[in-house]
Amino acid sequence: LHDGRIYLLRDGCVLSSVDVADGSVIYRKRLGAAGHYRASPVIANDHLYLVSQEGVVSIVKAGDDFELVCQADLKGQVSATPAIDASTIYFRTATHLIAFRRD
Repeated sequence: LHDGRIYLLRDGCVLSSVDVADGSVIYRKRLGAAGHYRASPVIANDHLYLVSQEGVVSIVKAGDDFELVCQADLKGQVSATPAIDASTIYFRTATHLIAFRRD
């Protein structure tokens, strides 16, 4: 839930944005990254971070329009939800802990 919208992700890589006030679907789009999702989506700096079990990270800008900002392959299976602090996002694969930090 973020800024009056709830974001829902289902297998098949379909992301939906729903208006909390009236339940209307704002958008429903495919991410284009194959696989199942066990990790919970997280939001930071108005961006959703979605990680497939196969380790593909999809970053989507929060808002009324679907905007896929970036996709990256972590090259490892992921079941854990990303962790976030003030300047870093952490991804745990089956074999590595990966951190991305902004300056």
